[in-house]
Amino acid sequence: MQNTTPFSPTRVTSPAKINLHLHITGKREDGYHNLQSLTAFTDFGDTLILTPSNKRTITINGPFAEHLRTLSEQDNLIEKALALYEKKITRSLNYSVSLTKRIPTGGGLGGGSGNAAFALQTIKDLIEDTTDLSEITSALGSDITAFLHAPHAIIMEGTGNKISTITPSFPDTPILLVNGGQNCPTPEIYARMTPDDYAPPVTFPFEFTTGDDMAYFLKFKTRNSMTRAALTFAPDIQETLDMLESQRNCQLSRLSGSGATCFGIFPTVAESVMAAEQIKTTHPDWWVVTTLLRSR
Repeated sequence: MQNTTPFSPTRVTSPAKINLHLHITGKREDGYHNLQSLTAFTDFGDTLILTPSNKRTITINGPFAEHLRTLSEQDNLIEKALALYEKKITRSLNYSVSLTKRIPTGGGLGGGSGNAAFALQTIKDLIEDTTDLSEITSALGSDITAFLHAPHAIIMEGTGNKISTITPSFPDTPILLVNGGQNCPTPEIYARMTPDDYAPPVTFPFEFTTGDDMAYFLKFKTRNSMTRAALTFAPDIQETLDMLESQRNCQLSRLSGSGATCFGIFPTVAESVMAAEQIKTTHPDWWVVTTLLRSR
């Protein structure tokens, strides 16, 4: 999170998060699932501009704004988060929030969660508050808590709210994000899972010295436990995975989160850009973004 000043508009980027691996380790008695996920953040994301105002307003624009505009203000995750924050600290938080939505909704990249977390953290910095925001984010969803640690890579465990920042370091890694237009609601994907999809937690090395090392470990030691269930809901995702896998020097292709966005890891930026151009040529209607994945 960047330093802020309370006297002018504050601009922040809410990054896309990538579940480099996602092991669902079992189902709890309360119906929730336990998981383990090495999660990192990219340079690409949504933009938030927060400005002190007489009352709180949220405006949304950008290529993926349409779905969010159909929600009532009370159902917007930013509004839910700020309303809980207001209740917690018993003071009004009147800011105009302008959101430019570049991350696909329902794409497994945590866009809405990141927006809520960054709005909370930015306002906390502006008002110089000391509240533990995880008390608020835990009530709204595990992904929101994860974003409080961005851009630091983390390991999520438990239901997702147990966060460890003791993670393997890795060099900045070129990554290609591709979404064929599908939407995978997380509850629906969880409902389609069976015990055969579960996987035990893994132990990571202290460091990946190269992107090759990380991609090799992820490919052969880990997986995304939600892939099969996501494919039963949106079979076309397989075409996206196959398209990434077929690109020259793609070291790993995988679903992020519950989907529907897939990612490919490449040795160099030039190779990820080349793959992006190839996919755009054959599938001009797909969402395709090249960016960097960071561990710190």
